[in-house]
Amino acid sequence: MRLTKRGLLEKRRKQTASLRARIMGELKFETTPLPSFTAPDDQVSILATRDRYGFPVRMGISHATGIAYLVDRLEHGAYNAFYQRGLYRDLIHAFFGLSESEHSDEVYEATATQNADRVVKAISGLLNLAPKSRLLDIGGSNGALASALSKALGAQALVIDPAEQELAQAAKRGLETRLGLFEDITFEASEKFDLIVINRAIEHIFDMRQTFDKINHLLTPEGYFLFDTADFLNEIERRGSAEAVAKIDHPFFLYDEMVGVFCARMGFKVLMSVQHQRCSMLYLCGRQEPQPARFGESQRQSVIRLLLTKDAQWQEMPPALDYTLADRLKIALAKRLKRK
Repeated sequence: MRLTKRGLLEKRRKQTASLRARIMGELKFETTPLPSFTAPDDQVSILATRDRYGFPVRMGISHATGIAYLVDRLEHGAYNAFYQRGLYRDLIHAFFGLSESEHSDEVYEATATQNADRVVKAISGLLNLAPKSRLLDIGGSNGALASALSKALGAQALVIDPAEQELAQAAKRGLETRLGLFEDITFEASEKFDLIVINRAIEHIFDMRQTFDKINHLLTPEGYFLFDTADFLNEIERRGSAEAVAKIDHPFFLYDEMVGVFCARMGFKVLMSVQHQRCSMLYLCGRQEPQPARFGESQRQSVIRLLLTKDAQWQEMPPALDYTLADRLKIALAKRLKRK
């Protein structure tokens, strides 16, 4: 498995330098020493002091819950503006050096549709929803998943997202939509949902406590909550370091070893989990009374030891740039010609 070389990361950070300076000049940041949902006696260990884009934000890990999170992050209003102004797209384009055609709506549509097919296949036959049940997709983007689930389950879908451009695509699919962060959306007292979904978006949630309390309130008594994670520890294995994984638009990072504790504190019980993509885990949950669960001491020590070891190994790697397949083929050919 190829890691993100330090040289490549620095190169990409240089590509985002002007946009990074603009964002830091226009949007306000805040410091959150501990997540709002954790234990009063919780402590934090710092894993990184910059994110992958080069923003000077610290990433920490909660000792009580095991969740990784940004200690320094955008303020609530700034986070909303980051999406509504399309800055998240600009940042991705700059970081990877992509043109509009390489990150177009057509390309995103194809990947979103592929992801929707995987999720529908993973939960096939597991949900027993009544006809005309209601489905809520939080951070549902262009509506690809909500549309697929609506057809598979016979449910009426509502999509919420802070990005107007993506939400317009969901509306074109014939889905009901509401613009904004889920935390800011007001619901009628009578509104209830049989299935609430957060797919490829839970890392983007700004306020976990408020969000999960709201989901619990909006679910019917026998309703299901479905979410997935870009498993943090798997991402560390892929990228090599917390610094190469952290992102300014991901306030939180989850992983399989701590999801049970996290869900219990939030009032949910994991009914099923499955790995549905290379680094993604899918969780189907039901409601329960919140539990004062804690991440085990031996688990915490093991995870932190792993993270620190991976980071040390990554820091010791040669800072050479990563090469594309074409580059490696050219180098191999040049060596063969030289030997001749």
